[in-house]
Amino acid sequence: MSQSFKIMEQFIDQITDKQFQLELENILQKKKPFKNFKNSIDNSAFRQKWFDFKKTELERIIEKQLKKPAHHKELNYKTDLLRLILKQSFGI
Repeated sequence: MSQSFKIMEQFIDQITDKQFQLELENILQKKKPFKNFKNSIDNSAFRQKWFDFKKTELERIIEKQLKKPAHHKELNYKTDLLRLILKQSFGI
């Protein structure tokens, strides 16, 4: 399971609108969960909450990775991981 998928699941768990929560849970079980999740979020009142939540979670993941002691090979992996996260999430 990808980190992005886990973040979506965590976000769904904290949604107070039970009907929308159920809709998103169903989306994750079907084909193209990322695309359909994005479409549902983009057309909902939770759009900004999703972006805020995702940003906070990605920052937490990055901080956790950067705080871990790294050997030479792991340092390259962590640098690549950080670049990938930033590119996928923020287009950097």
